[in-house]
Amino acid sequence: MRKVNTIEDLVSERTRLKLKQSMLENEIEGNITEIKDTLKPLNLIKNGLKNVTHTKDDSDLISNSAGSIVEMIVRNVVFRNSGLITKWLLPKLVKNVTSNAVHNNKSFLLEKLADLVLAIGKKKTDKHFDESTIYS
Repeated sequence: MRKVNTIEDLVSERTRLKLKQSMLENEIEGNITEIKDTLKPLNLIKNGLKNVTHTKDDSDLISNSAGSIVEMIVRNVVFRNSGLITKWLLPKLVKNVTSNAVHNNKSFLLEKLADLVLAIGKKKTDKHFDESTIYS
């Protein structure tokens, strides 16, 4: 908010704030319509199927690596004695779901991985003695 010294300043500030309020209200209305559209049952089903059949980003190294590792494990461990179609189709679907889940939660997963690495590094550098007994 600006400093108001005169009546003209007050009037101009009031019109500026009303304009800003109307712009924010329009933005909120747009967000609400977007949320309503994404929560329609048909759109939920469509997005769920898209999550299973397509990956979001082919250039994402972390998502692709996680998806490929899970696909390899599922193909070679879970479905190793299955038929050709099952052994080919289901691991691809699992890979897509995994890649999309990692892509959607990448920042959270990287944060947890960093915490884990820091905790492991801290354990290696900790000294296992009581410093208060050094000068006794």
